[in-house]
Amino acid sequence: MDHSTESQTDRKELKKTMSPAEVWALAVGAIIGWGCFVLPGTRFLPDAGPLGTCLAFLIGGGLLCTVALCYSILIKVYPVAGGSFTYAYVGFGTRAGFICGWALVLGYLCVIAANGTALALLSRFVLPGVFDVGYLYTVAGWDVYAGELAMMSAFFIFFGYMNFRGMDMASSLQLILAFALAGGVLVLILGSVATETSHVDNLFPPLCRRAFPGSLRTVHPRHYPVAVRGFRHDPPDR
Repeated sequence: MDHSTESQTDRKELKKTMSPAEVWALAVGAIIGWGCFVLPGTRFLPDAGPLGTCLAFLIGGGLLCTVALCYSILIKVYPVAGGSFTYAYVGFGTRAGFICGWALVLGYLCVIAANGTALALLSRFVLPGVFDVGYLYTVAGWDVYAGELAMMSAFFIFFGYMNFRGMDMASSLQLILAFALAGGVLVLILGSVATETSHVDNLFPPLCRRAFPGSLRTVHPRHYPVAVRGFRHDPPDR
């Protein structure tokens, strides 16, 4: 812990510029990704069943609570910019900070590509055929179009501009998106209950034959990038 004094004296503390609602919106955008809505129907429920899926989410949520507790303690002790990089640097030195910093950079670069493909996939369901202009090539059975690339690039430029402008504009946008997400989930829940196909029998069998290994796959780290990376964007002055 030799770097703790240096970090606290040489770096300024962050000002509290976000309201509780904006902090909630940032947390929602950071935790909930598009995979939370896709993977349960395509992977979790078929492999583990309704009960197995619920158990897996409880286990995964419990593990994330320990991570959240660690962050809540560290952010009080070191209230400076840098996040995980700062904690690694203060706790383990420059080498660990270097590795952690570059790991974060590479991780976010991969997430950008994942979110971009998610936008293209979402557009095919919400606006079918609108961006299917200018066929380029096919990858893993999926046709890639110039229209989709232009749409994804526009989104990246927009959110990059949000980060450039800082927290004032970004926090307002995140609040709107968070309420839209919560409202969409509520509409889906009410719609699924009100349909004619809604029945208690759909919950049986509660466990599939391979429920235990299926539940383990549900909380497997390889699902994290698409499940927990939402629409958040973190300006430098957060």
